[in-house]
Amino acid sequence: MIVLEALTVVAGRFRLEEISLPIRPGDYWAVMGPSRAGKTILLETIAGVREAASGRILIDGTDMTDRHPQGKVGLVYQDYALFPHMTVRENVGFGPRMQHRDADPDESLRLLGIEHLADRLPGALSGGEQQRVAIARALAAGPRVLLLDEPFSVLDQETRQACATMISEIARERKLTVVQVTHHPAEVCGVATHLAEIREGRLIRAGPVAGCLNLPDPPGL
Repeated sequence: MIVLEALTVVAGRFRLEEISLPIRPGDYWAVMGPSRAGKTILLETIAGVREAASGRILIDGTDMTDRHPQGKVGLVYQDYALFPHMTVRENVGFGPRMQHRDADPDESLRLLGIEHLADRLPGALSGGEQQRVAIARALAAGPRVLLLDEPFSVLDQETRQACATMISEIARERKLTVVQVTHHPAEVCGVATHLAEIREGRLIRAGPVAGCLNLPDPPGL
């Protein structure tokens, strides 16, 4: 699904150095590391928001290093980035409209259990509700890959785990590949298939989940 080959990204004085990862279809990767390690930069580069300085990004076998993966990748930021002047339905339908796709936003709203919020503005929603709207908006565009940048950070641990389980179930149903940045390994226990740790712009470890329930938060988080 996604192959990162010696990917290097420069953002001001920061460098994300030669990241190589094979992410297979249906994988659920949890990407960990301290603040300012480069986790968000990695997601933004996969999503085509940032340009790579060197290396390659392959998606479905196609080199997308210098191209925007239009429609293939959905990115959900930590702050949700909803349009404040649009209703929930308009926010969710924005992606398909930009891609000139005929998609029903209400289907994604029902999938996330928020169809009753369709006519509200983001400012009238709780943090948890805004989070679900942001995920519904990403899914409405019909991506093959869902990138999540600490989407549950404002929620308590029990709710975070419940939301990760919900995403895992949706991913299985829609055959999605998921890459989720998190500061809390316990959040993705039971759903993540692989873990990766990034520190100071370098990949420290990566591989299948093993003994996740006993895995402590890495020091320095």
